[in-house]
Amino acid sequence: MIFHRGNKESPIIAEADICIGTPGATDIQFTEPRAIVHVEHIHHVLYPCKTEFDYDGKTYHWIGHTELVEQSTGDVLAQFHPSWHIMDATEHRLGKLVIKPRGMSMIDLIMITALVVQERSDEGKLAVITIGDLVDVD
Repeated sequence: MIFHRGNKESPIIAEADICIGTPGATDIQFTEPRAIVHVEHIHHVLYPCKTEFDYDGKTYHWIGHTELVEQSTGDVLAQFHPSWHIMDATEHRLGKLVIKPRGMSMIDLIMITALVVQERSDEGKLAVITIGDLVDVD
């Protein structure tokens, strides 16, 4: 995934690539300031998935794809509200990402990790198949 600030002719602010050697991991390379953020996406069967990453000496995690939390303090920096939780059906949106004031200094990081979490979540849903789908069982 390539992220621009504006349209596709605008400067690239980050690129996200899957890590071939680590299933569920994504490396996000930011252009300014130059940084690489390693994101680990962990699927759970009984609990919401969890996505963790370190940035600027702190650890953060997305709970499912709904809340971004600073691990050491428990502070919620952002919340994603899927469209089925938004009461106003006239909005015609996929959802709403609300970034808390404390998270505004990390707005690019929050938005890009939110998109990566969505993509990895969709990927996990597609990967769920049964043995019967692979082999003709008689």
